Amino acid sequence: MKKQWVNELSAPGTVSGQFAVAAKSLREFTRGRFLSMTLADRTGTIAAVLWDDAEAMDRSLKIGDVIRVEGSVQEYRDSPQIKIDRIGLVDKGTVELGDYRESLENAAEVEARLMARLDTISNPWLKQLVGLFLGDAEFMGHFRQAAAAKRWHHGFHGGLLLHTTELVELAAAVAPLFPRADRDLLLAGAFVHDIGKIDELEGELGVDYSTAGRLLGHIVIGNQMVIDRIRRIKDFPGTLAMHLQHLVLSHQGELAFASPVVPKSLEAILLHQMDDLNAQANAFQRIILDTRKRDAEWSDYQNIIDRQIWAGEQK
Repeated sequence: MKKQWVNELSAPGTVSGQFAVAAKSLREFTRGRFLSMTLADRTGTIAAVLWDDAEAMDRSLKIGDVIRVEGSVQEYRDSPQIKIDRIGLVDKGTVELGDYRESLENAAEVEARLMARLDTISNPWLKQLVGLFLGDAEFMGHFRQAAAAKRWHHGFHGGLLLHTTELVELAAAVAPLFPRADRDLLLAGAFVHDIGKIDELEGELGVDYSTAGRLLGHIVIGNQMVIDRIRRIKDFPGTLAMHLQHLVLSHQGELAFASPVVPKSLEAILLHQMDDLNAQANAFQRIILDTRKRDAEWSDYQNIIDRQIWAGEQK
């Protein structure tokens, strides 16, 4: 049984326990290379470093492996970090996998919220298209388990379901403010915008990019999923199909962020802005919570956005 949890580790201290490998990378230092890792269980993540035999361990480990580590917990840049002295691979058949991954706790409730919002779509073509996804047991099984990102936002099992539900709810709330926007198209676009992530991301425990994800990306994969379903619906309006595809293809907002086109309709720019709002706000909430758990006012430096995040309590 797992006896030591990430949220119980603090510096200074010792560690002798089992964790999943959530991320890893070989890094350079003055005397060679070291292995930098993120270890995880259902309670959170913690940074870890291995200085000895780093290259050999990097070759033998993969994201999603369960490992046993022994070492010390030290303070590094105002956060706890494990310095690994001994490390070994654990047979995943001997552990309870749920102990080693963060998962959406209230998944059934979130899915019910999503279904309720999508049920308000009145356009018969879009309603039929959405129904083809919702009625596909294999698709929904993957959709419920998928993460929405590798690390930055909703990066956990069930994260895609939560992100999609929040975005569909945002679309329903925002649409009345812009009466020229097509509400049904906006809701349908919010639902399908990230569906390609069920094939882009993989991992029983950790989250990593699949081969298809690296070669194609979720936008291309998701757009093809939409095309495949549209082809099953006889006489689906061509302009409506093209507009919905545009929402999928442009939702990242910029060519530099892998969107092959930029938003060129009211619904497309609304979807992009809401998608970015939901992703960034989720990431900030997570970082603020983690920072407050260690009684700090400022987060670690966040390389992805080139800043620290303030976690001070409002007085």
